Amino acid sequence: AEDVIARRRERKGHNMHRQRLKDSRAQVDQNVPDTTSMKHLRNRAKKRQMADDRLQQIAIENRKLMEKMAAIMRKKGPGTK
Repeated sequence: AEDVIARRRERKGHNMHRQRLKDSRAQVDQNVPDTTSMKHLRNRAKKRQMADDRLQQIAIENRKLMEKMAAIMRKKGPGTK
């Protein structure tokens, strides 16, 4: 008799478990983030400014190197007339 009661309780618990699984809903927020409408976050002005500054610095360094190379080319080395 105890065996029958134990199986019945187990079956009832299992059925309740399956019903809860069936009734469960997703817990993941799939809404569009609020930040997508914020223009100042999309533009990333600081990042763009830093990239522009870096490119400008590279251009300055390249110009200096070219001037040094031109000076070396103009300079007469030993053994040249």
